[in-house]
Amino acid sequence: MDIELYNFCEHLDSIEWIDSLANGLLSHKIDLRHSHVSTTKLEPGYQVYIGPKHTDLGGNGIMIMLDDDFKLQSYLIKRIELLPIDLK
Repeated sequence: MDIELYNFCEHLDSIEWIDSLANGLLSHKIDLRHSHVSTTKLEPGYQVYIGPKHTDLGGNGIMIMLDDDFKLQSYLIKRIELLPIDLK
């Protein structure tokens, strides 16, 4: 089975900001079988989001804000709750 990986090196000019995060919080490559990744250019800077591929199953997401030079500005980790199942 082929594993599709999101490689930050292929989408952003610098990935040094990953090493500015807490040790082990984020890898340079993300397994897209389980995660969704988006990068958005803002004025100024960039927003990077990594979260569960299926949000209805719950999980953890992280929103990362970078400046125009790809320096870490802030990040927020959010728990995404499992959607309740309606058993009617």
